Amino acid sequence: MKHYLLYFFLLLSFSSFAQSNSFNVKVHDKTHLKTKGEYSKKVLFPVKDKNISNITLNLYLNCPDSGCSDWDYSISVLLRTTEKGDTVNYQLGRMITPYSGAYNQGDNAKTWNP
Repeated sequence: MKHYLLYFFLLLSFSSFAQSNSFNVKVHDKTHLKTKGEYSKKVLFPVKDKNISNITLNLYLNCPDSGCSDWDYSISVLLRTTEKGDTVNYQLGRMITPYSGAYNQGDNAKTWNP
């Protein structure tokens, strides 16, 4: 029993040294997707010398005050980087908005952990 308690307290003390490096990167804020096309924006992650093990993507889609479009949209969220001079895309998420236009009511916020 004493050995288990010793291991438990050692594990507890080591876990207190672990740091949680958490940060937010806001890419688009209230961007109006009014037509087909690419809505890209260049951002830099603030921690360049550390490995990133988890990305949480918060995607909120709402209608503007004038109402929702009558068409559905395919949305693909990409992380684009350059490796050895080549552009590489990593797909973080994708969705299709419902074809509902003015009938779209309610909250349609999505959270993904890719």
